[in-house]
Amino acid sequence: MFFSKDLYIQGLKKIRTVGIGSAATVILLNIFYAYTRYEGRSHYYYEVDCGRIAPFAFLTALFSIGLVSSMFSFLNKRRDSDFYHSIPQKRLCVYFSFIVAVITWIAGINLLTIIINSFFIEACPGYHVPILNSVLAFIGYTVSALVAASVATVCRMLAGTGVAYFFYTASFFIVPRILILIFNSVLNEFNHSIILNDASLGIFSNEYSLYFTFSEFGSGKPGNFANPLLLFSLFLESAIFFAIGARLYQKRRSELAGQSKGSKKVHAFFRTLVVLPMLYVASVGIFINPAETYIWVMLGLSLLFHFLFELIMSKNAKKAFTGMVTFIIPLIVSAGLVGYTLGVAEFFRETNPEVDEISYITIENRNGYHEGDIYIFMEKEYVTCFDFQFSSETAKETVTKALEATSKGTDGTALSYSYPDNSAIVKFSLKDGKEISRIVYFSNDEMELILREVNNILKER
Repeated sequence: MFFSKDLYIQGLKKIRTVGIGSAATVILLNIFYAYTRYEGRSHYYYEVDCGRIAPFAFLTALFSIGLVSSMFSFLNKRRDSDFYHSIPQKRLCVYFSFIVAVITWIAGINLLTIIINSFFIEACPGYHVPILNSVLAFIGYTVSALVAASVATVCRMLAGTGVAYFFYTASFFIVPRILILIFNSVLNEFNHSIILNDASLGIFSNEYSLYFTFSEFGSGKPGNFANPLLLFSLFLESAIFFAIGARLYQKRRSELAGQSKGSKKVHAFFRTLVVLPMLYVASVGIFINPAETYIWVMLGLSLLFHFLFELIMSKNAKKAFTGMVTFIIPLIVSAGLVGYTLGVAEFFRETNPEVDEISYITIENRNGYHEGDIYIFMEKEYVTCFDFQFSSETAKETVTKALEATSKGTDGTALSYSYPDNSAIVKFSLKDGKEISRIVYFSNDEMELILREVNNILKER
């Protein structure tokens, strides 16, 4: 039996203080948001999108970490841990009963705040909240919070104290995102032509991750709340982490309670994770320009953080000092990250299309609005060069040459008649039916050639 109604009810009561506090915070912040945004602002008719119904519901993901901590707080003390491990119900029954209680609080908080805000907004003249948008908002905020809760659950099962749980959870949520930001920045430095939100690299964007509810705060578009692939992926991710948590709880030793360090392998993993961003930056600096001062600053800080982490966990200065020999592990990992980044940049460089592979080229607006378009003056009107299909050999050669320079990290000089810069997204439609998009920087001469091609196209029409 994997579920107990009595344990479930006990779990609901066990975390009600944290649950009620979380619910009150989220609901009050969302009501305040709705009041300041919609009260007294009459529109003829305005449909409110998902990100503007109850945007502070993204906090449920943060509060879910507290719910998990409170639910499994008995894992911090040996006596309490022994008690729950000795009750007649199987460990998996205890685990899933308590996890369902956590999920109930998460879903309840989101459902309540979205219902309250939807009715409040509907009461404001001219505003309408489509039921579909409310449903999508509920699903989006809930699956996001479920991922946070599932990751926190895994960290809770690995930690023997509240301090260890805090460091493990903070490291798990913060460090990977920092590493991704560094990766994006370094990748762009090595190859300016890569579009990070495209295809396989989309996972490295906040827009396609657990953090989308925060990044789309107050958004006037459906955005990723209406992205079924993302929502399903997040739900699947939470299911996987909850399953890992179940396995860890099932195998967890009762004597782990109260121990800061716990498993040596787990401790080594998080010790490496804490210092990895600084070493990643330092390793990139060594590769680009070893003479930079910040490299040594980052190396010094990473050594300090490595020592402090070991000191806090072991509570023994001697062990923390002797443990510095393991600093070689994050050094090797950071070098591997730099190598991986270089490999990705080179892969995109090697897959740049050749002239004879291209059917036609379309230059798209990189900014998403027309203020950044590049215009030419022709027959008493301005004409943008975007959205034309260029199939001439001159255009192909010009753009591929500019792409080659861009992918090597060399930008064209700024154009006097462009704003904000001389870059554009170029879509290459290949003869084999494939499409490749790249960011391309054009020099003045190259852009003049493109504009002449626009002129020729217009004359033929």
